[in-house]
Amino acid sequence: MVTTWSMADARVFVMVGIFGPLEGTPGALIEALAAGLPVACTDVGGVTDVTRGEARAALAPPWVDAALCAAMERAVFAPPEVRVIAREVGEEYGVAAVAAKTTALYEALAERKGVRE
Repeated sequence: MVTTWSMADARVFVMVGIFGPLEGTPGALIEALAAGLPVACTDVGGVTDVTRGEARAALAPPWVDAALCAAMERAVFAPPEVRVIAREVGEEYGVAAVAAKTTALYEALAERKGVRE
């Protein structure tokens, strides 16, 4: 029997990264926050950019198991305002926002290079 799972079935999202600055911005983290899940994760790569420090998720340094356990407890027993965070993340990382940011970036690069329409 095949069991399917979706983020909608979860009660908390835990993400562990161990490669520090080599890790980028985790799309799964953005999806979990936008889905309204409490989050516990290691503070690596672009995590802090998405979580705004501990404002949106319970963080732990990589390779510190006790700190990750404490972060999971905070996420489960003292979650932040997940509905507010879900709305903010949707506005910040949604399709319209990303398209607008990408367009602005390309326009700035074209202007800097002297490319005209």
